[in-house]
Amino acid sequence: MKAINLYLLTRQVAPGILSEYEYALSGRDKTIKCRTEEIEMIRDIVNQFSLCGAAPHAYEGWFYSFTIPQIGKEFDLLRISEDAIINIELKSQPVELRRVEKQLYQNRYYLGHLDKKIHSFTLIHDYESIRVLKYENGLKYSTFEELISKIGEEYCEGGIEQFFDPCFYLVSPINTPDRFLEKEYFLNNQQTSIRKSILDAGPEKLLFGIRGASGTGKTLLLYDIAFAYGETRRTCIVHSGMLSDGHLYLMEHADKVDLLPAKTVDRHKLEKYDVICVDETQRLYASVLDDILAVAAEESKRCIFAYDFSQALSKSEIRRNNPERLNAIEGFEEFKLKDRVRTNNKINSFIRNMLRLYDRPRRKMGYENIDVLCANDALEADRILRLYISRGYQLITLFPTRTADDSSKTESSNSGTSRPGTGSSDTHTELHPYPTFYEHSASSREVIGQEYDKVIVVMDSNFYYNEFRELAGRNQPDPDYLFMRLFYQNITRARSRLCLVVLDNPEVFETLIRIKNNRLR
Repeated sequence: MKAINLYLLTRQVAPGILSEYEYALSGRDKTIKCRTEEIEMIRDIVNQFSLCGAAPHAYEGWFYSFTIPQIGKEFDLLRISEDAIINIELKSQPVELRRVEKQLYQNRYYLGHLDKKIHSFTLIHDYESIRVLKYENGLKYSTFEELISKIGEEYCEGGIEQFFDPCFYLVSPINTPDRFLEKEYFLNNQQTSIRKSILDAGPEKLLFGIRGASGTGKTLLLYDIAFAYGETRRTCIVHSGMLSDGHLYLMEHADKVDLLPAKTVDRHKLEKYDVICVDETQRLYASVLDDILAVAAEESKRCIFAYDFSQALSKSEIRRNNPERLNAIEGFEEFKLKDRVRTNNKINSFIRNMLRLYDRPRRKMGYENIDVLCANDALEADRILRLYISRGYQLITLFPTRTADDSSKTESSNSGTSRPGTGSSDTHTELHPYPTFYEHSASSREVIGQEYDKVIVVMDSNFYYNEFRELAGRNQPDPDYLFMRLFYQNITRARSRLCLVVLDNPEVFETLIRIKNNRLR
């Protein structure tokens, strides 16, 4: 996206062509709907600049209506130079000053990582005039003269996306627990609305559900709600999976909320809490859910369940169908998260097309953050994996590593505290012929609820496309677990980059290369 000249942007063009005109000026990826009242207000700003004798460079170098990818955070006007940022928010009608102050404060959070001086302004069209407000240790009145004085001659001309890596803002309670505890995050509008509905609900409302697909931010919302309750009420979070380093960090440092592995939960333990939050509810054993619901009913405890039925990984989890069971309870209220926050749009598009060849994007996509690599044998695959692990990629496998001591044990879906990188090499099997694949890996069951900037997975000869042009998987060691559900779990952990190493499977490799190059027939 390129910077534009405000004078050029505000020349009178027919309303029907305004968005096309802006698209031609900014060179953004796709057209946006330009609000006429907003453009008219910018035209008033241009006039004020002229009345104040602003130099020609004051009109140059502005990014209009930029949105941080994945996050959905929009800025009306930004101007970026070597050492400073000017942010102007536009209000075409009077608005409460507390809302103005909150927005500018939040904007400074999203701009703060650039380590530049931030000048924050809001312009409010107030009847016949424009009020100028600035944020500087609080909201204060300002003038156009002061605003213009902050505009230097030097500015960034293009490529604003380089300054805003979405990964910087994607705070996870599990993967970045320190930042979560420091509250270095903001909820989006949808999350905020659901949060308010649950926290403000009357005492007669006990059971709530948060349904959301991978990447919608349901775990962050659940943990945020739990910690809000933890300020005044005894609160716990039940995690229905293996514990990660992040969980252990929270268990050690969070003093207002208790984190409980599902395998340790029983009615006696639950009785001491006023609020019970459950993450990955689709994985709970029926007996654990029975205990939670019984305690809630008998002692009027509030329970919030977060779940995604598409992330049920086994046949037994699908048979239990905990979300359906909850929705059948009288008085249960479910909220649905629809906006994907964590998932990169391009990764999401590639995954959809990879899983279903007929689910092609409507326009040509640039899949520069997707690597599709060919390995002819296990040795080649091992070398590629080692290279990408050295580049910061997390290797995720379909099945957990095992040592000689525990190879005969059966791992339950709600047990274990293994963490990525702590297991030893897998034994030599037909599915996993080269043990060193797994030296630094995590399995599908170990990464539940987690996310990584970069993910790498192996697709061997167990993958194929069926007669319906859908990606399918052959048999796998544990008959209860569903091959493709595990695979989907793995690839949707990626936030920024995804690498697929196709091992000895030329048909699948050719198909994936064609998808990446937008040449699938």
